[in-house]
Amino acid sequence: MDRRKKILSAILLSLITIALVFAVIAVFIYYYSRTKLNFEYDEMLFSSMNGSNITEYYANSGKIDGEYDAVLYFKSEPSGKREFYPLEEYPSALIDGIIAVEDREFYSHGGVNFRRTLMALMNSLFHIKRQFGASTLTQQLIKNISGDNEVTFRRKFNEILRAGSLEKHHTKKEILELYLNIVPTGENSVGLGTAAEEYFGKAPRELTVAECALLIGIINAPTRYNPYNFPDEAKEKRDCVLSVMLSEGVISEDEYESALRSDIILKERKETSDMIYPWFIESVNEDLLRVFTSELGYSKEIAERLLYCGGLKVYTTMNKAVQDKLDMHFEAESEIKEGLEASAVICDSTNGDLVAIYGCAGKKCANRVLNYARTKRAPGSALKPLALYAPLIDSGKINWASVFDDAPLSFDKGRAYPKNYPNTYLGLTNTREALKLSKNTVAMRLYNMLGAEDIFYHLKEDFGFSSLVRRELGDDGRIITDLAPAPLALGQLSYGVTLEELTKAYTVFPTEGELYNERSFIRVCLNSG
Repeated sequence: MDRRKKILSAILLSLITIALVFAVIAVFIYYYSRTKLNFEYDEMLFSSMNGSNITEYYANSGKIDGEYDAVLYFKSEPSGKREFYPLEEYPSALIDGIIAVEDREFYSHGGVNFRRTLMALMNSLFHIKRQFGASTLTQQLIKNISGDNEVTFRRKFNEILRAGSLEKHHTKKEILELYLNIVPTGENSVGLGTAAEEYFGKAPRELTVAECALLIGIINAPTRYNPYNFPDEAKEKRDCVLSVMLSEGVISEDEYESALRSDIILKERKETSDMIYPWFIESVNEDLLRVFTSELGYSKEIAERLLYCGGLKVYTTMNKAVQDKLDMHFEAESEIKEGLEASAVICDSTNGDLVAIYGCAGKKCANRVLNYARTKRAPGSALKPLALYAPLIDSGKINWASVFDDAPLSFDKGRAYPKNYPNTYLGLTNTREALKLSKNTVAMRLYNMLGAEDIFYHLKEDFGFSSLVRRELGDDGRIITDLAPAPLALGQLSYGVTLEELTKAYTVFPTEGELYNERSFIRVCLNSG
């Protein structure tokens, strides 16, 4: 009996072991498949960041009909001040010091230090130490180029896979060089070479041992160890770094003692200001982020990193001559009377392309402010030609000479419905005059001729209004629907439409009913290609 129990126990243990192995393999395959897209993304950013991460936006000059004449319209450097320095420009004390402090086994591992990773896992389970770092320089590079700082097992697992992939495709020199040039260093600067200029007014090759140690310390927490804001904390961290550099043989005893005695001498601090994106460029960025996430499958964090730090060339649909005129007009409109706001959208009626856009009257002084051209509002009478007149004329049910009675359809306690603005009624009126004067009474009669379902269908399918509501329950418990006279005949849509959507819809008239998919950019590529 005992022998039989031992056999059963051995079989059970074997089955559990096999199940665990398959579970680990399944988890690995699952995360690997989800990470594969990131491998391509990492390679793209690695290539683009080996130089400038400036994104360039091009427009059509507007001088050549029918041919795109690319002209540089805008350059952005949203990731902060940055200049790329070859590895040879950095002093050995800085390079060897970073390796001593951040990743002693950098030259011997394949992207991941599995021994320290296992120790870090044990520490997270049993809380042996308050902090225990296990990320290699390669893993830190992945974090810096992706901007992915999520504290989860899935993110860490993906980072390990991606670090291994990066090491297979790039040399240690390439990885170390890029790391030194993109690590955040505070003061809106990126890279240790830029930090040398920002804090000390020096080229990186001119840094002293003490200055190298200070910059290495800043990497750990750029805000906490900012020498302008927290000089005592920065000096204390510098001295800790110097101690590690001494123990690892990076510097001699004499160099260590000399560096400890040295004062922190910084150059005069300069105030920084944010770069203001033009309305058109901000609109392009919104569209690019949507394409990166919805069509290419990138996460929001990765998409933003690629757009703002990827060093792209973006060829927009802007007609620069038209946009310049729009800018000139709206920047002069600094005061809007009677609390009104103003915006403008111009589309190419032959293909639906966005040609020019302005989001709010007055000079644009900040980023990501409310863009009225892309904010949903009830279209009012601007909806009537699309919802009512166009489908009825197109179907032959009415023409320009058709006559309607410009009079209220009903009276409730002496109040006319619908009411015209201004409050005048002309009696028998033809289609041309009713449309010209935007008669609500005639619009309601046209609504009755078509029917709510027909109008709703045409607006959604023929004109691309995606925000129409058939029926839903509002937060206050009331029913919300656009299948009613006020929304469909008088333009009081529940959620409204944007000026951009409305402008695109109007392009069907010169194209004989063809609705094109609007776009704000034509092509995107890396700045090096």
